[in-house]
Amino acid sequence: MSNLADILFRAGFGEDKVGPLLKLGFYTPEAALTFLRNHPSIERIEVLRLLDLRWRPDEAAAIRQGMINAIERSGFLAPNFLDLENRQEQRFDALPLGATVLNGKGTPEDQDHVAEAISFVSAVESQAKQNRLQMRDLPDHKIDLLGTRAWRARDQGSWPACVPFSLAACIELARALSSGGLITPTRQSARFLYRQARRQAIEGGKVASPAYRTGGLKFEDVELVLSSYGSCREIFCQDAYFEDADTKNDIAAWKAAANEITNKSIQDAQTKKFLMERFDFPKFTERRSGMARTVCNWLKQGCPVAVAIAGFADPLKEKATIWHSEAFWEYGILPIPAPHAIVGTGGHAVCIVGYVPELPNASAVPTAENFYKNAAFYDNLVSPGYFVFRNSYDIYFPRKNLALRSALKDANFPEGYGLIPAAVMEYFVWEYGIVKPIP
Repeated sequence: MSNLADILFRAGFGEDKVGPLLKLGFYTPEAALTFLRNHPSIERIEVLRLLDLRWRPDEAAAIRQGMINAIERSGFLAPNFLDLENRQEQRFDALPLGATVLNGKGTPEDQDHVAEAISFVSAVESQAKQNRLQMRDLPDHKIDLLGTRAWRARDQGSWPACVPFSLAACIELARALSSGGLITPTRQSARFLYRQARRQAIEGGKVASPAYRTGGLKFEDVELVLSSYGSCREIFCQDAYFEDADTKNDIAAWKAAANEITNKSIQDAQTKKFLMERFDFPKFTERRSGMARTVCNWLKQGCPVAVAIAGFADPLKEKATIWHSEAFWEYGILPIPAPHAIVGTGGHAVCIVGYVPELPNASAVPTAENFYKNAAFYDNLVSPGYFVFRNSYDIYFPRKNLALRSALKDANFPEGYGLIPAAVMEYFVWEYGIVKPIP
């Protein structure tokens, strides 16, 4: 495959334009294209300085678009790369909240949310050193709930249903573990949990909040469904993709939706009710220290854990969050948010199924500990530990699973799974929860 520099030099870009890009670590056409596509505001002087790009502000937009065109037309992109990029774009079709507000498109509620988020990150920075002993008190051995079970990751597509998908995964694995042996978990219906919970959220007037506006949920919404309705098997309520009704936050549209809940699914769910033990701490003052250790303790007890982590974004960039970063999609390791990043409305929830104290072969994946670059605030604080999570982006994530397997020295590490650094678990989890069957 052609070197990125060769492609750009042949397109007429000089060392003064290409050199800074390479110094940021974007050596492949795929990595550079993802970066350039996701940073339409790099023509702004403050962004150029932040990213150490020594381009003239008045020509930065043209440089960016010219590089995009050169890479796309080079013929040296990996097979199906653009198709995968378009698939990824469908999941993230809205600006992060910070970019929306700074572009003058936000509501007063959005402004309040951003102010709270900035305060949240500032408080995390100031408290990090006090929490570092909690970070270092993590297991020095591997925890693996999955074992050799064949449990393919599912695909939520463009459907904002990661909360019910993550909790359905917890139920599936918890039931399989309680049954003993190596049985494959029985699929639970994320759609059943989603539709029942969204209806309750609409009826309760919650959908005016930014977190719910585009179809999202919180763990507390599914908690009510699990304890009152239960969880049904997917054969009785098959998962589908996002519907138009899901974006219309009124009961009339909801009742007219095509994928109604059937009596059979309700009857099946009634036989499997669950209680959740959960914590919700969007504000720093509500956080509990030792979150990474808490999740490890649940894993030791054989309990998979659902966690929701915010989509931290740089306020100067559109469509650039830790969940939408090139490093994450390529290698499946979630970057640590940079201290200057702010939280958006669109986070992501996943199911935690294990823990590894370190990467035995860390050189197999590029260093991406911080969203942009290493920050002093993280110095000597970052545990080498990682939490193993089951994603809901099917086996197309991560793109380079072989590199992740090499880093872990685990030839059987499943496709569709990834790693969350212990520092992210400690400082930036929004919600976490476990499920327990009601006797």
